[in-house]
Amino acid sequence: MAGNDKGVALLTAVLMMMIFIAIGTVFISAMSTDLRISSNEKETLEAFYIAEAGIQKALYSLSQDSDGWNDKLDINNGNSPLFDGETLGRGSFTVNVADDNDDENPANDTNEIVLITSTGRARGARRVMRIEAGLFTPSGLFDRALFANGGIKLSSNARVDSYDSTEGPYGGENVGSTGDVGTNSTSTAPPYAVVLYGNSRIMGDALIGPGGDTEEAVKTFSNAEISGTPGTAEEARELPSYDTPSLPSQGLLALNSNEEATISGDGEYSSIALNNNSVLLIDRSVTLHVTGSFQLNNKARVDVAEGCKVDIYLSGSFNMNSNSRVNDLIKDPLQLAFYGTDAFTGDIDLSSNSRFYGGLFFPQSSILLSGSAVVYGALIAEDIEMSSNSRVHYDVALKESGEGGEGASGPKEFRVSSWREAY
Repeated sequence: MAGNDKGVALLTAVLMMMIFIAIGTVFISAMSTDLRISSNEKETLEAFYIAEAGIQKALYSLSQDSDGWNDKLDINNGNSPLFDGETLGRGSFTVNVADDNDDENPANDTNEIVLITSTGRARGARRVMRIEAGLFTPSGLFDRALFANGGIKLSSNARVDSYDSTEGPYGGENVGSTGDVGTNSTSTAPPYAVVLYGNSRIMGDALIGPGGDTEEAVKTFSNAEISGTPGTAEEARELPSYDTPSLPSQGLLALNSNEEATISGDGEYSSIALNNNSVLLIDRSVTLHVTGSFQLNNKARVDVAEGCKVDIYLSGSFNMNSNSRVNDLIKDPLQLAFYGTDAFTGDIDLSSNSRFYGGLFFPQSSILLSGSAVVYGALIAEDIEMSSNSRVHYDVALKESGEGGEGASGPKEFRVSSWREAY
């Protein structure tokens, strides 16, 4: 019996040893597999980050080139990379830049948008990223019909609506309800942040300052109406400021009855006064600065020639009355803007059936529209008051145009518009 017991014990020991060996083998195999998977994942992640580094280097290279990107385009189906096998850490990247085929010519970039493909390699791993990137115009300074640091007041049948100048003149089917207004104010006492009286209309939304109470700060009385939705901004809007530009002195410009004059270059004027059917033509893209008053009386006109972009900076005052016209020749609000400099101390007053096409930016001052005055464009001021059948027809094309003068919306921004990992 004792011998049999020893045999059973030995057999049991052998079986247990075999089981432990089997378990150990499985465990070691699993550990080895996990290590291989972990190593593969690590290499794949390295390849991903190396591909991303290639994208960033390409973006930097393109952003530094202001003379066009045609010399960087791959026109040989991947055989002309911008960076070829560039080493990074334990791997490398290859980057190709291709035209987005905006004009069906792969060798010619016409819209400053390109497709970038970056292949990252780390030992045996490979990852490919593709993005679309380019130069994009930031949203314009004039991103709504009216904006005020303080209050907005409409009365006596004043109206704000919208249109799109790129679709043609205002009227008919080209009349919209995106004449949005905004203010940093949250005032719940008269004159309120936004207030409308006497059949006045805002065909759009009304946005007040952060933390405001729209029920108490946005008011309508006597059949007035806001067609859109009152809302509250997440943060107060900060407006840019403008230094006084340094321009060649041109002295005083004054035109009497039926006189005409032409401006063809930049200049600083002590004042501009246009009277009784006089006409001032600006026939070049120019920048002007008026240190004193700018006045248009009795059917006087400022005309801007087709294709010209005009920025006028004011440090004094601006007044239009008695059927005077500004930019009524081409009727394109994108071609003209008036800006109050940091030194501006005057008033902005448009009245008596005057017409203005463009943007008015005067955050230090109040803007008053009355007597059937009409602005085709947008207004920015400390306070805005419209009365007596005055109108603002907001040109929605200003929102995407980047209009806003030098320093307002800045140069075009280089940014990524789409991104994906290809494989």
